[in-house]
Amino acid sequence: FLMPKYESGYWLFSFKCDHWDVLPDINGLSIDDADIEKGKEILKKYAPEFVPLCSEGRVFCDAYTDNGDPVIEYGKNQMDFVIAGGGAGSGYRLGPAIAKQALNLLDRQ
Repeated sequence: FLMPKYESGYWLFSFKCDHWDVLPDINGLSIDDADIEKGKEILKKYAPEFVPLCSEGRVFCDAYTDNGDPVIEYGKNQMDFVIAGGGAGSGYRLGPAIAKQALNLLDRQ
């Protein structure tokens, strides 16, 4: 997805990158030239005017479920907590909706 970050003066372009089984350690995650080129190729297809403006990138680690759908459910054999996550590369975008569904489950008690 491509989203303006007006308050910061830039656009956020997010795409899935297939680096699996990594720890979400900020010191161990980095973007390399191949990742930047992959992003530019995707961007060129949908918004080519933005490609020359790409100068850097950031890496975020998101959890994936087996089917790619987020998990929002009560803890195993307990209803006093909810497990919510598995944004599957869309956690930034889906986070508010996942949180809302988790709170709705807790409110049902």
